[in-house]
Amino acid sequence: QMCGYPPVNHMLAIMMTSESEPLLTVAITELATKLRETAMEAMWRIIGPTDASIGKIQDVYRKMIYIRHADYEELVRAKDVAEAMMEEKKKEYARCNIYFDFDPMNGY
Repeated sequence: QMCGYPPVNHMLAIMMTSESEPLLTVAITELATKLRETAMEAMWRIIGPTDASIGKIQDVYRKMIYIRHADYEELVRAKDVAEAMMEEKKKEYARCNIYFDFDPMNGY
């Protein structure tokens, strides 16, 4: 079996940032739970949440979730799930930002 990295598998890197580390931890943990619930039927491989390789830049904390799947469209669906959760929780997580990177070339 081939190892599951691009180009065999695609990867989605989701980065969340906030000036509040406790809020960021709650938000990204909830997002990971939501993604894992969907992943059971979607067969996504989820890694994280974890600190970004540079966990803090100028008082902004950064945490990551990585998702792998052979079908790029499944990663688009994962992004949609993440965006929907952030929209639904926009009051609670107004101080958090979310970024998506498909098949990232650089590490976070």
